[in-house]
Amino acid sequence: MRPASAPARQNLFKLNKLRNIEIIPARSTEIIEPELADVVVTETLGNYALEEFLVETMNDAAARHLKPGGVLIPGRLEQMIAPVTAPRCRNELIAWDSIGRGLDFGPARVMSLNNAYVRKFPPAELLDRGRTAVTWDTLDFKVRNRFARKGTAEWRIAEPVTVHGLAVWWAAELVPGVTLSTSPLAAPTHWEQLFLPALEPLELKAGETLVVQVRSRSSEEGGTDLAWGLRARTAKGKERLAQDLSLEKGFLP
Repeated sequence: MRPASAPARQNLFKLNKLRNIEIIPARSTEIIEPELADVVVTETLGNYALEEFLVETMNDAAARHLKPGGVLIPGRLEQMIAPVTAPRCRNELIAWDSIGRGLDFGPARVMSLNNAYVRKFPPAELLDRGRTAVTWDTLDFKVRNRFARKGTAEWRIAEPVTVHGLAVWWAAELVPGVTLSTSPLAAPTHWEQLFLPALEPLELKAGETLVVQVRSRSSEEGGTDLAWGLRARTAKGKERLAQDLSLEKGFLP
């Protein structure tokens, strides 16, 4: 979307009786010697929370734009994850399996599954309807955060289930007591969830544990990378299934 032209902006300001506003058409990280502010607000959040370089923006905002004791909005961020137990989204990605005529599309299939997709999940498509989602990463923007993020989540399986991938979303605390969430259990927003497929469906038995590992790195210079691993452990703790996927093996949508 193009930014509004200067005359359009001025008309908006006049119509809404807004004064003392200055528009600078640049990223905040590009501004030299910025004036310090009482409140800094950013909406550089994507369907994957960090894909618009939120960490880089907030590190710079706290260091160079904010007055001592000022307020950053959002102030905190939690990244959530839940197993996907419905085959719908993964089935969309394995059309290669139905293409016959003696051709092998295996590499294309693998590439498609090593990718992240924006999808909307009804709670019924998630393990325990999403109620057992786990926070795999937390950021407090009052302190400097690393571009590289990683976390682990585990679920003890109560009854046999098939896991087809992972759903990822976020919850941003704007100010204490006010949260904006892209959870399937929250009110809809223009954001949706992210789908991280499994390479093959994981058939899990009652008493087993599903272990998920997520790693990401996001910066303007290096772009966004995601990697995710799925492990099935027996009731005795022995690993019997393992899958590792990443955007490096696929491609960005």
